[in-house]
Amino acid sequence: MPDSSPAPPPAAPARRSNPLGAVVGFVLAVALVLAAVGSFVWSLVPRITEETVQTAVWTAIQREVPDEFLVVGTLDMTTVTRTDRVTRLLPGLLDLETGRTTTRMRVPGRVSYGFNLRALQPRDIRYLPEGVVVVTLPPLAVSSVEPVLEDIQVEIDRDRWQSLMPGFDEGTFRSALAPVRPALRARAEAYVASNAQPKRNAARAVERMIATPLAAAGVRDARFRFVVAPGDTLEGSRGDR
Repeated sequence: MPDSSPAPPPAAPARRSNPLGAVVGFVLAVALVLAAVGSFVWSLVPRITEETVQTAVWTAIQREVPDEFLVVGTLDMTTVTRTDRVTRLLPGLLDLETGRTTTRMRVPGRVSYGFNLRALQPRDIRYLPEGVVVVTLPPLAVSSVEPVLEDIQVEIDRDRWQSLMPGFDEGTFRSALAPVRPALRARAEAYVASNAQPKRNAARAVERMIATPLAAAGVRDARFRFVVAPGDTLEGSRGDR
């Protein structure tokens, strides 16, 4: 007798595993977790702003140099003055010249130069996105002029150079010395205005002063750029040297 029971349903096909999809899903999950962790860590890192840089530089300069003037260099210079002393017979009557003494004086001096700190303001300090600290410095100026009196040499009546003797006429000495400081100052001002070395000295002095405070403030690999009036731009080195 034939079997009239219904035939069993066909078996469902077995699912095949997809290892590539599993790997991709795992990688995406790890990437999302790392992105979330990185975003959280980044939010904890203090942001370096221009205000941060301005405060660090301004505080360092004011703390290191309590005086108003920052000396960044010195110059050794020599100037020569000439004085003529005329002896006259009966001045106001005959007014005849009876004698003339010509004194030439060679005077060495030490000159210092720098800039006025009060002229430097926080707005003169900038921080560029590429990590460059730009500092615009005030114009350089001569701060002091000091003749080296012990090294003065004199020449009387074009005879010969000799050291200043104790018995040298005080009136002649004072007359010859009077134009020394103005002459040394004029030469120094001309040198500072026309040469690049004083500007480089100013940039190096300020860079040495601010590099460590900037690193402490988080600016560890900054590059320095100095603008020295009237507009010369000098590139410095990296702060994290």
